[in-house]
Amino acid sequence: MGVVKQIVLIFSFLFLGCGILNVDSSDRKEEQYEEEEFYMEAKVNNKEWWRATDSGTARILPINGVSELIIGGRYFYDRYYYEVLYFAVPVSKGIVGVYDLNRWKDEERGWPYGAFFDEIDWDVVIVSYDPNGDPRNKMTITSYDPSTGIIKGTFHVTFVIDPNWYRDQEKLRELGITPPQRKRTDDTISFTEGRFRVRLIKIE
Repeated sequence: MGVVKQIVLIFSFLFLGCGILNVDSSDRKEEQYEEEEFYMEAKVNNKEWWRATDSGTARILPINGVSELIIGGRYFYDRYYYEVLYFAVPVSKGIVGVYDLNRWKDEERGWPYGAFFDEIDWDVVIVSYDPNGDPRNKMTITSYDPSTGIIKGTFHVTFVIDPNWYRDQEKLRELGITPPQRKRTDDTISFTEGRFRVRLIKIE
């Protein structure tokens, strides 16, 4: 399994990461967030997408001296089959800014950044999509409040299906194995009018 798919699985199950930037949830009263709403939403191919209200967290993951911000959401078709969309970008202490969502790697550390979109069945990645390289593939963090950990922003990103998916499916058929089926049928998936409101938390 490649590094990218390992990250997808780890993130989708644990939203793992270690918060930094002086955001300490133990110093804040949980009741102040009871009436606040956290979400990630967009249109997909001009149709309303899910409003992922279980996606109210963001994490900072220190990777080889670089602070990587991870923001993501999941949509469950059923209990075990779901889509995961997330963004992983290197950030400065201020966080607010515009970030490229096209896939790229830190040449020195070999760590992937950008946008990731997959369909997952239990812990198996059924199909992966890659950003298409469009310069409009951006995430804009419009505000970050270090006292509450609240991050707000917008995004736009278009994905194309990983070409290896078709080759992998054909190999399985040649072996007499019925390949897993993806839920979506489009090879190009465009997220537009995307926005989110998430909370950066800290894990000790």
